[in-house]
Amino acid sequence: QRALTGAAIKIIRIKYADYLFLFPFILFQFDDIVFRRMHAWLIGKTAAVKYQNIFILTSKNGKFFLSVSRILAIINDKKGACYMKEEIKVIALGDSVTWGSSATEPKNCWANCVVSMMNKICKRKFDLVNKGISANILSIETPAYPYASKPVGLERIQEDVIAQKPDILIVGYGLNDSRGGTDPRIFRRDYQKMIDEIRKECNPMIVVLNLYYMHKEFYHNCENWDYSDYDMTEEYNLIIKQLAEKNNLIYADVYAAQNGLDQAVCDDHCHPNDLGHLLIANRIFEAIVRSSDFWKLIEGK
Repeated sequence: QRALTGAAIKIIRIKYADYLFLFPFILFQFDDIVFRRMHAWLIGKTAAVKYQNIFILTSKNGKFFLSVSRILAIINDKKGACYMKEEIKVIALGDSVTWGSSATEPKNCWANCVVSMMNKICKRKFDLVNKGISANILSIETPAYPYASKPVGLERIQEDVIAQKPDILIVGYGLNDSRGGTDPRIFRRDYQKMIDEIRKECNPMIVVLNLYYMHKEFYHNCENWDYSDYDMTEEYNLIIKQLAEKNNLIYADVYAAQNGLDQAVCDDHCHPNDLGHLLIANRIFEAIVRSSDFWKLIEGK
C-alpha cells in the first residue's frame, strides 16, 4: 500500500424507507482507491445498532461509485432496519434421492454434502431445509399420479418453496416423472410453470438437476413405474438442460457424474449409495461455485 495521502471526516445522510442512517467515517485515500472503515448507528425507532465493514469507492470521471467488498447487513423489508442476513437458506426440492434414501447417514445425503462443502469455503453460514419426499413427482397429469406421494411438486410450491423464502433452491425432479409415464411435453410445460410460479413470488438462485443414473433392472418390472428407459432419460435430461438455458438457471449434470458406474447405485438398483450421493454432490457443488450469481449472493450484491 502506498503512503497515506490524506484523511478527512465526513458525514453521509442516506434516506431509506422511514429511517435515516447517519454514517460518520474517516477517509483514507490510496491513489484512486478509497477505503472507508465505517461505524454506523441506526437512527430511528429501534435502539442503536452498530456494525463495521469496509466499503470501497473508485473514482471515475470525477465521480465516486460505491461497491461493497463484504457486508454483514441486508435490508429487512418488514422492520425497515439495516442488518446483515447471516445465514443463507438452501432448499432441496425433489424425491427420495433428494431426501437421502440409501445414504448410510443423513450427513451423506447429497443435499447435506453440498451445504457442508459450501460452509467450508464461505464465511457465511448455509442452512439446509430438505424438502425431498419419497415417490414424489412434479406433474399432476401423469399415469403415476394416483401412486405418487402427495402433494406432488406443483401442489407444494407455495408452502415448500415460496413461503420458505430460500436464497438457493436446488430442484431434483424428472426421474419419477419419466418412470411414471409423464409425457415429456407435459413435463416441460409443468417444469416451466414451476419456475414461473417461484419467480413470481421470490427470486432464489435456482439450481436444476437432470435425472439420476440407475441400473437398467429398475426400468422394468416395477408396477406403475416402468414407463421409462435410457432413451427416455436422455430426452428428459435434454428438456431440463434446455429449460435451464432458457431461464438462466444453474444446470448440474448429475447423470454424467454417475452414468455407467454401477458401483454408485445401491442394491435396490435405483437409489445412489454413499458414493453415488458424493458424486452427485460434487457435480452440484461445482456447478454452483462456477456461477457468478453464487459469488454475488455471498458478497451481498
